[in-house]
Amino acid sequence: MLYQKIHSGERPYSIGIGILAPFQEHRHADFELNFCVEGSFDILADKKSYHVEAGCTTLLPPMCAHEIPAHNNERTVITLTVGMSLFKRYFSDFSRALTEPRVVDLNLPENKRIYELFMECADVMGAPTDTAELLITGNIYKIFAYLFGKPAEEKKARSLADYRKIENVERALELIHYNYKEAISVEYVAALTGYSKSNFCKLFKRVVGESFHQALNRQRVSNAAGLLCATDMAVADIASEVGFSESKAFCRVFRAIHGVTPGQYRRAEREKEK
Repeated sequence: MLYQKIHSGERPYSIGIGILAPFQEHRHADFELNFCVEGSFDILADKKSYHVEAGCTTLLPPMCAHEIPAHNNERTVITLTVGMSLFKRYFSDFSRALTEPRVVDLNLPENKRIYELFMECADVMGAPTDTAELLITGNIYKIFAYLFGKPAEEKKARSLADYRKIENVERALELIHYNYKEAISVEYVAALTGYSKSNFCKLFKRVVGESFHQALNRQRVSNAAGLLCATDMAVADIASEVGFSESKAFCRVFRAIHGVTPGQYRRAEREKEK
C-alpha cells in the first residue's frame, strides 16, 4: 500500500470534478470526500466495499486505506481532500473528530444543505479568484460542521490522543515518501517520533496495516516500477537508485509484491504499450 502526500504547501485542500479514475490502495493524512454528482461508483475503504449512488458522498478519515477498483460505469464525482492543518488552525474539534469511513446520503432532507454547499463549490471551481477561494474554504468548514456536528465532550481526550498517534505515524510515512533511497533504521524513526522501538512498531502496524520495513520496501518498489517502465536502466542500477544495497534483495522483494521479476515486469508493461 502506498502513502500519498497531498497537502504540503499553504493551500490545505484540493477540490476537483471528474470521473474518479481507478486508483490502487493508498492512504494519506487528510480527510477525503467523494461526492457523486451523476452515475455511481464503488470504493474499498479499510477492506470494506461501499457502493455510492448519485447524491451520496464518501467520508474517509485520515489514514483510511482506500482504493477505487476498475470500473465500466459512468460517473461524475467532486473529490475534496482537506488537510488537517485547515482544521487545526481554526477549530480544534475538527482535528479530533476521527471517524470510521462511511457513505452519507445527501438526498435526505436533513442533508440538503451539504448537497447545496458541494454544488456551490462546483459552480466556482473553474474560476480561481480570491472570492472563489474564500467561498470554497467557507463551504468546507460548513460541510464538515454538518457532517460531524460538535464532538461529544467525553470523546475529546481519546480522539486527541488518536490524532496525535496518526500525526506521529504520518511523520514516519513522510520520511519513507521523501527519503526512501536512504538507509532508514526503525530505531532512528522511533526516536524521531518519540517512541521506543517496540511501541513504534506496534503503533505503525496498527495504523498502517503493515510493518515499517514493509511500507519502506513497497515505496521503493513502486518507484522502481516507474523506472523500469520509463527508462532502460539496468535492474542492478535501479535497485541501487531506490535504496537497495543488493540487487538480489531488490528482485526478491519486487517479486513478492508484484508476483514477477523486475525484468518480466518491464517486458509485460512495454508489451501493453504496443
